[in-house]
Amino acid sequence: MYKAGVALSGPHDARYFNLGFVETYDGADNPEAWARASNVDLADRLAGRLLLIHGEMDDEVHPDHTLRLADRLIAADKDFELLIVPGAEHTFIDSLAYVYSGDGGEVSAWIRRTDTPPEITHRSGGTCEYIATGDQTEGRFGLYRWTFGDVESGPDPHFHRSISEQFYVRSGQVRLYDGRGWVMAGPGDFLYVPPGACTASAAPTARPCC
Repeated sequence: MYKAGVALSGPHDARYFNLGFVETYDGADNPEAWARASNVDLADRLAGRLLLIHGEMDDEVHPDHTLRLADRLIAADKDFELLIVPGAEHTFIDSLAYVYSGDGGEVSAWIRRTDTPPEITHRSGGTCEYIATGDQTEGRFGLYRWTFGDVESGPDPHFHRSISEQFYVRSGQVRLYDGRGWVMAGPGDFLYVPPGACTASAAPTARPCC
């Protein structure tokens, strides 16, 4: 069991953010699964030390997520620390001094081995590997490797308000939605999606969301 943890810009309750994060594992329209994945509902089970950090101007994951969790932790008489960074957005790009202010380096690097099992395996045979999540990189970026099966699958058209997405095809062919229509991408092709732009990948019945 971990003795200490840090949550940076955390979406602590999918019911107020993106249910897809929970439904990927537990299926759609499952309120019990949403509650099981809610840190707010699990606040009374906290053991060890916890630091909550959130940017005041975060428009990707509203600071309300962290404040609601803090309120529940107080009600459960749990000991924790809270830092709300003035003017900071979701990835703390202009507030990096709050992320690390030491004078020297430290031992904090990590490696993900190539034989690590995929985090998600779809019925179609496709997989998704979490190479580096936003939590692991403290909100700086997320890196995921999708391997599609014989049946096309992937996220429906969507957009993000304050983060970008990049798609790089390593092998085979993938259908990508660039905001204007579906295009077929092959090995070496790259798609950049700025904040606010619509995108999707290999969704068989997808339609534009904006």
